[in-house]
Amino acid sequence: MVWQVFKDVLLFRRMIIPLLIHILFWLSLIGGIIVFFYALSEGENGRAFLALLAIIGYRLLLEVLMVVFRINESLTSVRNRIATPLPRIVELGAGGAALAVPAASPVMPPAAAAAVPGPGASTAQETQRPNELGRTYCTECGHANAAENRFCESCGTALAGY
Repeated sequence: MVWQVFKDVLLFRRMIIPLLIHILFWLSLIGGIIVFFYALSEGENGRAFLALLAIIGYRLLLEVLMVVFRINESLTSVRNRIATPLPRIVELGAGGAALAVPAASPVMPPAAAAAVPGPGASTAQETQRPNELGRTYCTECGHANAAENRFCESCGTALAGY
């Protein structure tokens, strides 16, 4: 766990500045409160008021800086949630329904070769795609290639496993 955090810091996946901003804020808050009470004890109400304004102003400045890091954290979180690629549209099946093949598994096993039923499909014969059994799908363009092909017939990309 510690090694992963250290690795993330070295690879700039995790930022150090937000932690430093938090530390600086708390130190300045403590210092501002000390100045505020010292000024009140000396009877300098103007200095006490300026100390409060300084604390509030410093807080606002640091919040503006933190917005950039919060945006980065949010975008990283979204990217991590969308780790699996969306299915790609390959061709039209029975009844004109679009059939999708997941890009994460380019070689479709025979058991998964059954097509998505079209709008009017009701029987198993209408939903089977025997011509797609043993096909290798290109992860770039989604083209169905013969299982023995090393490169996509459509775009020339090297197929999975080669």
